[in-house]
Amino acid sequence: METSSPITDHTVTWMCKKKVGATHTGTITIKKGQLLFDKDGTLTGGSCVIDMQTIINTDLGSKAMQETLVEHLESTDFFDTKTYPESLLDITKAEKKNDTQYKITADLTIKNQTHPITFDATVIEKEGKRIATATITIDRSKWNIRYGSGSFFSDLGNNLIEDTITFTIELHV
Repeated sequence: METSSPITDHTVTWMCKKKVGATHTGTITIKKGQLLFDKDGTLTGGSCVIDMQTIINTDLGSKAMQETLVEHLESTDFFDTKTYPESLLDITKAEKKNDTQYKITADLTIKNQTHPITFDATVIEKEGKRIATATITIDRSKWNIRYGSGSFFSDLGNNLIEDTITFTIELHV
């Protein structure tokens, strides 16, 4: 029998880079979610809804520059958050590697497009709570996020933005 444990606290940071120069970092919020565990405490699945309208930039110095970047990320050039306010991560398989390590297979839906991803995760128990951590790197071009992408455009020079976005996640259940 599986038990569902709701996510009670979380931290999600993101990072993306230009090919030459800037690296941008920030946070985003999980709206709701849960992890599933079997009777032995082994992770078996889970899901979370990401609120795409909560993107925050943390690396730029001025509030005005942060707001300009976030507005661009929320625009149709990137995540089109007015049309697609939520993204979904749905764990389809959790393969236990040892007591705390898992290989996760999940479906990630961004802009109403779903693609499978795999990543490693760690689940530990601390003070009666389970804490799951993972670093997930995706290729944004798979979700048709094309702006500044060398996968779709040539001759971008210093305006080329890498296709990878890295998310570092910590979930408390």
